[in-house]
Amino acid sequence: MDPRQIVGALIGELRAQAAEVVEPPPPPSIPRTVVYRSVDGTTYFRFAFRRRPDGSIRIYILEQPSYGHRETGPHDTHRIASRSHRVFICWDQMIRTMRVAYGIAQLWSEETLRYIRTGQAMRSRPPQRWGE
Repeated sequence: MDPRQIVGALIGELRAQAAEVVEPPPPPSIPRTVVYRSVDGTTYFRFAFRRRPDGSIRIYILEQPSYGHRETGPHDTHRIASRSHRVFICWDQMIRTMRVAYGIAQLWSEETLRYIRTGQAMRSRPPQRWGE
């Protein structure tokens, strides 16, 4: 076989392989906002979930009840303000899935209500079923 035939055969194989390459599906879309109603049905919260460049998910707090006379600092409320002054839930691990993000938003909401009503410190440990 002469070199041109070898090159032609290789190009043909590469084209065949390229035709078999399938583009991966786009990442699952994240809903713009989600409304959560407390377990007791008295209070609503609204969140925005945004995927970050590192693949993690950040949970922005769009609406929540007032803290009234309770402390509103980041430690007491498990909230942080971004550079653009948007407030999000403070979580000590990367949030990688929407299932876990929804669970954290639910936990944070219920703990926020508990903190507002009783003044007891917020707990930040999710149930095991939310594990990634």
